[in-house]
Amino acid sequence: MHEVRVTVPRGSGSAIAKAALEAGIQRITVCPVQVIDSHADAEIVSVETSTPRAKAFLHRVLSSGEVDLGKTSITTREVRAILDRDPVHELTYPAVEPAVEVFQDLWQLNHLTPSFIARALAAAILLGYGMLRADPVSIVVAALFLPFMSQVLGLAFGAWAADWKLAAQSVAALVVSLIISVLAGITLAVMLGGPLQFDGFKSPVLSLMMSLVIGAAAGLSTADDAGRRYLIG
Repeated sequence: MHEVRVTVPRGSGSAIAKAALEAGIQRITVCPVQVIDSHADAEIVSVETSTPRAKAFLHRVLSSGEVDLGKTSITTREVRAILDRDPVHELTYPAVEPAVEVFQDLWQLNHLTPSFIARALAAAILLGYGMLRADPVSIVVAALFLPFMSQVLGLAFGAWAADWKLAAQSVAALVVSLIISVLAGITLAVMLGGPLQFDGFKSPVLSLMMSLVIGAAAGLSTADDAGRRYLIG
């Protein structure tokens, strides 16, 4: 469930409200406000509805031609509960998050920040140690921090949406992760010595099939969860 707020110049709110009605949303709030930095009158159109209807509403707003992002702002947030006349089984229907939320969430996950570097390094050290010493606990813990999935998803989503800035950012983050992993592995091998005790490697065909299944499941999970943690750039 989501709340979507669209702030538009005064007089444009009726077109946004019409888009909400076309998306099946019955409860719509329009509030007059003043935008301080431009000293202009504006309106906030707010809806609280199920995720599928919020997604349809955003699509109609962005494709209607009524929205000028130079004068408009759109924000979304997850709503934990909505108590109104709509049936609960409709409000709570699970669905993939709106694409704009997935887009910005992937951007946040692919910024090269100090915490990103630290997580990649910690994961590489734990994974390298786990494989050298056949320690499944270290391998499982490393999987919680490995940043590769977000980079691959960002690259795939950026290519699919033809957003090459996101794709390039994801590639840069992926390259940094790979370099950190290789250097950490070499350092651990020099410090701890061999041989490699982990022997649970699968055949290339089986590994490919498992990767495809895991990637598809992770992609759907990320898209479904994207707006919950962290809208339009």
